[in-house]
Amino acid sequence: MIVTEGVYSPDNYAPSLCELQDGGCRIAWAAYGKHGSRCFVRRFDGQSLTPIEPIVDSDTMQTSPITLDGAGGWAFVWLQKNDETWSVWSRTVDGKIECIHTLPPSAKPYELQADVGPDGELWLAWAQSSVARSSIEVVGQTTHQSLSVGRYNYRPRIAALDGDAYVVWDAYDDGYNVYGSRVSQPDPARVSHDTAWENKATLCRDPDGRLWAAWVLWQDVIHNESTIHQRFALRAAVHHRDRWHTICGSDGDIDVADLTYGMLPDFPLRPALGHQGRRLHPMIRAAPDERIWIFYEMKTDQTHGTLDSRGRLVGYYAEGGSWDGPHQIAEGRVFYELAGNHVVSDQVYALGRDMEDDELHLEHLLLHDSPTEAPTVNMAQWRDIELPTPAMRSEPRARAGDYQLFWADLHCHSAVSVEVEGEPDELGHYARDKAAIDALTVSDNDNFWGPQQRKHARYMNELEWDYVKGNAMVLNDPGRFAMFPGYELTIGDGTNMGRDHRSVMADADQMERDLFNLIYHDDYWSGRRDSPKNVREALAWLKDRGYLALPHPHNGFVNLYDTDVEWGIDLCAAWMISFDLFDTFFNHLDAGRKLAFTASGDSHHRNPGLSGAVTGIWATELTRAALLDAIRARRCYATAGQRIAVEFTINGQIMGSDLAVDSDPLLQWRVVGEDQPYILRIHRDGRLIHEDRFTQQTAGELREFKLCDYRPGRHYYYLEVLSPDPVPQYEANVAHALGAKAWSSPIWVETT
Repeated sequence: MIVTEGVYSPDNYAPSLCELQDGGCRIAWAAYGKHGSRCFVRRFDGQSLTPIEPIVDSDTMQTSPITLDGAGGWAFVWLQKNDETWSVWSRTVDGKIECIHTLPPSAKPYELQADVGPDGELWLAWAQSSVARSSIEVVGQTTHQSLSVGRYNYRPRIAALDGDAYVVWDAYDDGYNVYGSRVSQPDPARVSHDTAWENKATLCRDPDGRLWAAWVLWQDVIHNESTIHQRFALRAAVHHRDRWHTICGSDGDIDVADLTYGMLPDFPLRPALGHQGRRLHPMIRAAPDERIWIFYEMKTDQTHGTLDSRGRLVGYYAEGGSWDGPHQIAEGRVFYELAGNHVVSDQVYALGRDMEDDELHLEHLLLHDSPTEAPTVNMAQWRDIELPTPAMRSEPRARAGDYQLFWADLHCHSAVSVEVEGEPDELGHYARDKAAIDALTVSDNDNFWGPQQRKHARYMNELEWDYVKGNAMVLNDPGRFAMFPGYELTIGDGTNMGRDHRSVMADADQMERDLFNLIYHDDYWSGRRDSPKNVREALAWLKDRGYLALPHPHNGFVNLYDTDVEWGIDLCAAWMISFDLFDTFFNHLDAGRKLAFTASGDSHHRNPGLSGAVTGIWATELTRAALLDAIRARRCYATAGQRIAVEFTINGQIMGSDLAVDSDPLLQWRVVGEDQPYILRIHRDGRLIHEDRFTQQTAGELREFKLCDYRPGRHYYYLEVLSPDPVPQYEANVAHALGAKAWSSPIWVETT
């Protein structure tokens, strides 16, 4: 049955449900509309749904509602934002509303969790981001505790005990691991144990009060020495005698389930997006018969893409020291959410999003023992890989005069784009420590769906935007890693989302985003405007704030409107190598526009820096400000992923320069690649004037012969490096990780 009915907005998100003692359930969710985010609730009594009601009668921004079973008198908790300050609020069964906790002014929350203990005490937990640190904040009725393992802490799950609570969360220190701790005696203990990444922890308590946890293991893999991805597995543990013990099956296998299916492009099939967004996060529940259930969602068809795949809710249960499953629980919808109660009976309530009407639907599901087929992916061409590889980071760092060479991926997507893989923090740590690059922008779509793909547009909401900014605050580390806040300026005409997209980024922890999509919502949908956002209007708004709007071509085509804010153009992405389609940029250069050449993966597969495109930046230091200054000065260049050091000058002026000469100019270059053959080409005004072949590295110079005599006027030069073998190309958003292609930004020369 349909739960959401567009009372406030058709853009519904963050659902929560709880089974009640009378056999019914209560559902809460947030909706995002032109006046911001609001929270709503309905109850199902076993026969019918009550009318939709707001959780609180207020025009303040509310999000992340959690509905509770009424124990201790608690009915709801949620996040609320007044101006720029977040706080946690509650509502009791009798309607009393109060603020439980207010966060510091600049702090950003995410992953709010709540539970009520046997004694009726309410416990809350959330991940909190501030400058250079993220922590797990836990609040009881008389307690406030900050839990952390080092600087990076994410995604808590909480189980209330009698007079206490226990929290598990993801901590990052040279890799993700799951940690747990009692709140009253904070001494984090490691729950997971592998050297590979382990995160996305979930937690429950059984009827006897024991704690059970499950999480996801990551293993990096490479296909035919080309595409890099991950395979996944589920693992679990029980807390006994103050220690966590990993649960193995009767055959000794430590993995509960293999999550490879739906995660990897199964070549030679057309590559499709993998697990989709947050569907990878498992759910763990206890049953009265002493079974422990772990639920997760997979795609029903490996060949289906982002907008048309359906989901299948699958469960494994532990009984007698072994895991039994998989068992199919539901199928046909996506982003399944189970009731938040720790204990399930033989039937469970679940919410799922329908792909046809885009509404949240309530289902009453039977937990049964009939097994379902466990489909697999052909892994014959995949092998495990240790990242980063030695070729990804050159030591010592290349230098050119006052500049050092840094590597950046200036546009990738996270799960904030709904159906994309990877949380913002996962992408940042991956880019820095696995892809070995120096800078990243997570720029999710501000407008993701259109009526052609869905029946309405879907917008990035306030909580998601603060989540992205908070992640940048935590991961930005001057001198070590530059993490930019950003979003994808998605210009749409309502039918195909348009193609005038820009990756927007800034050196500002409190970066703003334009809200023209919402400001002109009514005018657009009533036909008074042709599009919900005008690109020139948006660029003027960005230019006024000093933000970078980096265009990336779609299907080899891109518009440029103002190179004082559009400082560069992406020539390469996971989708395609646009540089090979010369009309992408030649028409702009021939028209006299000055622009930098950049490359950004635009990855949808949680592999920034290894999604077939990176930008080399010659900057004075590794800070956000210095990198933006270098791009503004066009001291940067594009590659198809390989870390080829390219230094290109004319009369000693580095790439991106604009100079006047009264004698024939001197072109000089230095290129350092991998131990393989390359071709070097230099182009003037789009025409080849020099070609050479070399292995691994080369340096040289060329005097332009009688340029002033024969070709007076304005010219542009750029240097190209490529392998004699073509870079492999795949369909969709799957790319060869380290393509051997590079293109310097132009140098403009005017003869006098």
